[in-house]
Amino acid sequence: MRLAGKVALITGAAAGVEGQLMGFGGAAARLFARRKVPGVVLTDIKEEMGFKTAEQIRAKWWEALFVRHDVTSEEEWQRSSKTTIATFGRLNVLVNNAGAGARFTVEETTVAVWDAQNGRARQRCVPRHEICHSRDA
Repeated sequence: MRLAGKVALITGAAAGVEGQLMGFGGAAARLFARRKVPGVVLTDIKEEMGFKTAEQIRAKWWEALFVRHDVTSEEEWQRSSKTTIATFGRLNVLVNNAGAGARFTVEETTVAVWDAQNGRARQRCVPRHEICHSRDA
């Protein structure tokens, strides 16, 4: 099994509450938990939903932790990755799912909106220090 022994951090994973509309991140967190990974860390800015999703995963399958995390913040990347490593001893898998959709056609999208959705804001999504740490793990 490809996930055996892996610890995962999944951004944008709050929407995984059973009985509600599930997002890709929440569904991915549930899949990882069903595969009995040693730990899955759900991150999102939607705290109430994130805590509930992690609680349901723990009750039904395996170890899960929710960490509030705004992916546009370098400091919050550092905090969430350090929390993952402190809790589970390592970080092997990143599912970089967080983001928001703009409600514009391509022709209506300004450079600022494009950069916020796809460009400059996303360039910080996987900080260099995390890639270096993952190589050492």
